[in-house]
Amino acid sequence: MRENKASVKNSRTRDAIIKAHEEYTVANRSVKRSIRADKRNNLEILATKAEEAEYKLGSVLHHQQISRKVSQAKEANKGQQRRSNSR
Repeated sequence: MRENKASVKNSRTRDAIIKAHEEYTVANRSVKRSIRADKRNNLEILATKAEEAEYKLGSVLHHQQISRKVSQAKEANKGQQRRSNSR
């Protein structure tokens, strides 16, 4: 990713700049997608832990703590979506 960014900056001709920028865009998209996937997986793991805590362990406090983390993460994600849509 960094190499792609550097190649955009160091390109001399318009064709080279356009080609380097396209490569950078593709790499940037894949990085963003992997970050979103990691966030989703983390939330799913937290949700399953909350369910296990509620049903198996009977620990209401632990379930509430995990549920709070999940809901805060979802609220933060909604705020990011609103900001990106307003642009």
